[in-house]
Order: sequence, then C-alpha cells, then structure tokens
Amino acid sequence: MFEFIGFFFISLVGYLTFFSARFSNGSLVTFAVGFLLLDGYLLGRLLFKIKLPKLTGYIVVGILFGPYVFGFLTHQTVEKLRMIDDLALSVIALSAGGELRLNQLKEDSKVLISITVVQTLGMFAIITGLVYALAPAIGFLKEMNAIRILGVAMIFGIVLVTKSPSTTIAMISELKAKGKFTEIVLGITILKDVIVILFFALIFFLSKKIFLTDNLAENNLLLVLFTELFGSFLAGGVIGWLLIVYLKRNIPYVSLFILGVLFFVSKFAPLIHLNILLIFIMAGFIVENFTPLGTHLLRIVDRSSLIIYVLFFAVAGASLNLIALKETWLLALIIVGIRLFAVWSSTLAGSVLAKAQDSIRKYSWMGFISQAGVGLGLAILVERTFPGWGADFKTTILAIIAINQIVGPVLFKYALIKSGDARAIS
Repeated sequence: MFEFIGFFFISLVGYLTFFSARFSNGSLVTFAVGFLLLDGYLLGRLLFKIKLPKLTGYIVVGILFGPYVFGFLTHQTVEKLRMIDDLALSVIALSAGGELRLNQLKEDSKVLISITVVQTLGMFAIITGLVYALAPAIGFLKEMNAIRILGVAMIFGIVLVTKSPSTTIAMISELKAKGKFTEIVLGITILKDVIVILFFALIFFLSKKIFLTDNLAENNLLLVLFTELFGSFLAGGVIGWLLIVYLKRNIPYVSLFILGVLFFVSKFAPLIHLNILLIFIMAGFIVENFTPLGTHLLRIVDRSSLIIYVLFFAVAGASLNLIALKETWLLALIIVGIRLFAVWSSTLAGSVLAKAQDSIRKYSWMGFISQAGVGLGLAILVERTFPGWGADFKTTILAIIAINQIVGPVLFKYALIKSGDARAIS
C-alpha cells in the first residue's frame, strides 16, 4: 500500500513540476533523474509484490512518463539522460565477468558450446527464412530482387539473434540467482554476443557487396571489428590487473575508485572504438578467476548498482519508440512470435544434443528473449550504411526490441524461479 501511495504522490508531483513550472534545462534534467529514480523504484516494488520483475517496473515508468505516453519527459531530456548508459553498461558488464567462473565454464563447456552454436544458427536460419517468405508483405522489400531480399533477410536474421546481456545480468542480480542454470544462461549470453559480432561482420560485408557498388575493400569492416574485439579484451585485462592491485592493498574509498574507473573507461573507450561490455566482462573475469578477490569486488559493485539500474532501465523505457511500434505492430508481432519459436526450438535442440539437465531443456530459452543495446546498435549501423531502406529496417527492429524488452524480463524471472536458482522471490 505504501508503494502505491508513494507512486501516486510522486507522479502527481512530477505532473505539477513538468507541466506547471518552468525550469532551466539543467534543473529539469536534475529533477527528471530524481523523479525516475523514485517512481521507478516504487513501481518496481509494486510489481515485485505481484510476482513481476522489478526491472519491468523501471521500464514501464520510463514508457509511461516518456515522450510517447504522458510526455513528462521530452525527447531532449531523454537524450541528456542517456549519459547514464555507458556507466550502467560498465557496472553490468563488470558484474557479469565476476560471475563467470573458469572451472564451471570448463565443466559446462559441452552444454555452452552446443546451445550457443545450435541456437545462433537455428535462429538465424528460421528468421532469415521467415523474412524472405514475408517479403511481398513488407513495404520496403517489395521492389527488391531476390538476391537483395536475401541480403536484407540475413541482416534481420543476425540482428534478431542478439539478446540483452544487461537485462539478463540485472534480473540475476535482482533475484540473487545462483546455480548451474544461471551460470549456463549467463555463459551462453556472453559467448553468443562475441559470436554474433563476428557473424554480423561477415553478413554485413556480403550485404554491402550486394547493395553498394563502390570499392568495399577499403572499408576493412572485418579488420575493424576484429580489432575492436581483441583490443577490448586486452584493455579489459589491463583494467582487471589495476583493480587487483587496488583491492589487494586495501586502500580506503575503494567504491569511489571503482566507480571512477568505470566512469573514465566508459567515456574514453568508445572514442577509440573499444567495446565497453567486453572490456569489463574481461576485467571482472580476471579478478574472479585469478585472485580470491572476486566476491569482494561483486559485493562492492552490488552496493552501487541499484540506483544505476533503476535509472538505466527507466531511461531505456522512455527511449522505446512507441510510434515505431504503432506503425509496424503487426509485422513486429509476427516476427516476435517466430523469434520466440526459434529461440525455444533451437535452445531445446542444443540442450538435447548436449544432454543438459532438465531445467536447462525446459526453461533456459526464456533467458534469451530480451533485446536492447547490441541489437539496437547493429540496427543503427544498418540505417547509416543503407540510407535507402535502412530507416524502415531500423523502425521494424525498434518495434521488435520494444516488445521483447517488455516480455523478456517476465519470462526470465519465471525461468529463474522454476529452475530453483532464484533466492529473492518474495
């Protein structure tokens, strides 16, 4: 009851503030941060009491009060709040790396590899085939020849293979989930992202050959992506070593130091085309597997994560383009439905081949539904590279991501509970 009253009161204060008062831009952004934190936290608590993920509450607050529903936050305010994105992804990735334990990965390597490979190839084949078959009903594909339709269909296929590591890790953190099921889902999530980036590079290169007539060799797309991949792992190794040195010396203000490192690297790394997720996954992995300090690091990160998670997912909700969803909802729903089938069938096939435990066979597919940063980033790259049809492609992908990001956390929470790994479920 307290959460409901608080949510109603804070929402009313937000209404009066955003629509009745006149602030400067800086003050409005500052107020928006506090508003999203309070209302997101309260709605998260409310939904948690009815067995829904807190994460869903954070996202729903962003959707409700963002530009497309009640309009409390303007597009300009939301863009200014996106400054939290890189820091949040850094925190999420560091936690993920700290949860990857080498001995357990070796023990489960057969299951990890089997599900990752079968799921990636199976989803890619099913979604590519679906888009190719639906081409006559998809406006921007109607006038293309068969080869070009296949090129676009393959890009659809690989972009929709991606999932959201940030959502997966946030749900694991929220439910304090630990166990074999959680480790395997997290391991596949991270391993698959690396594979998808490489796979996308190849398909993207072939599609540019199909659509563009200029000399493609000079773009060196594959070289750039490989450099980003291995450069990020190298940078992660350096950051991991730095964290180990600091933690071993037991210097005061360790939380501030770690947040400082996260903030600095999250702002600097994109300038030299390094991947923040890969950097901090590697850093957390090194601290966890090569020192006894992994638990200490995770405890420090966990103390700072709640505020960052609430704001990050609330802003993500506010950024979901509901106009895009309105324009392409039927096509998006069809593709989402087929994607769900593709995830379920390919994950089941991979787990059966690996003779995985029953909980993996029955429920692990629910951990691979959510989509966010990686899929959106690839869609933006497609839009910039293919201006003729890229905007329509991105609009469709945005609609699909919006649906998956709402449905995914709910399904994954159910899976964590049914697997027995969830510790905080009441």
